[in-house]
Amino acid sequence: MKFGRNKSRRRVILKIIFVWLLSIAMSLPLSLMYSKDQGSLIIDGTCQIPDPLYKFIGSIICFYIPLLVMLVTYAL
Repeated sequence: MKFGRNKSRRRVILKIIFVWLLSIAMSLPLSLMYSKDQGSLIIDGTCQIPDPLYKFIGSIICFYIPLLVMLVTYAL
């Protein structure tokens, strides 16, 4: 068993860049969809998005999927 047999510095950096670009590409439609939403509320001077589904899907797409991809690609 060899550790890091296929891990060059360049390859690791490219994988990390790919994961973050994928994350940005997946999160942009959600961000753009809500950027002009009149349903957004301002509570105590802070813009709030009242849709819990948006918060749930946004956290999965922007955090958990990139985290999972990084963990899997790092392990390969």
